Amino acid sequence: MSGREFILGLGLSVIDPSKGRAALPVSLRNAIIANNSHDGQSDRPNDRSFYLGQHPNGKCLVGYDKGQMETLRNRIRNAEERRGEESPEQIGFDHDLRRSQFGRFEQVALDPSGRFTLSRQLRRWGRLEGLAFVQGLGDLIEIWNPHHLLADPDVPENQKQDCRDEMEEKGLL
Repeated sequence: MSGREFILGLGLSVIDPSKGRAALPVSLRNAIIANNSHDGQSDRPNDRSFYLGQHPNGKCLVGYDKGQMETLRNRIRNAEERRGEESPEQIGFDHDLRRSQFGRFEQVALDPSGRFTLSRQLRRWGRLEGLAFVQGLGDLIEIWNPHHLLADPDVPENQKQDCRDEMEEKGLL
């Protein structure tokens, strides 16, 4: 996966209450589009979609471009193969592992300005209400309810400060 763009940047987006629309910062959007077009990950140039779902810790949403989602799928396949080698009676899909990794994901389309729609399920899974703090973390993005992020004792202080800065810039803090 060399030559891929890093997904970096952050921003605060207002979620349209009637349609569930939010926006990705331009740097994140551009990286996702570039990565989708790289190494044949998409048969359409400038593919403007990504996968969004519940983070394993359940506190926010996590998003992957198509190449990173393929990497995750390959890791699961490898784990299933290793399991089958160690225990031949367990050859096949590990449905519990697949449910935990992919059961709460949706493919989300980006419009040309970087807006995307958060379904009701995604908003519920991410506990999103009105605002979304979006941050690129190299190979993935996280989308948080900023109030939950600021109250979470497990979130690093520098991430909280970035969120506060974004909220202050928009006059929300």
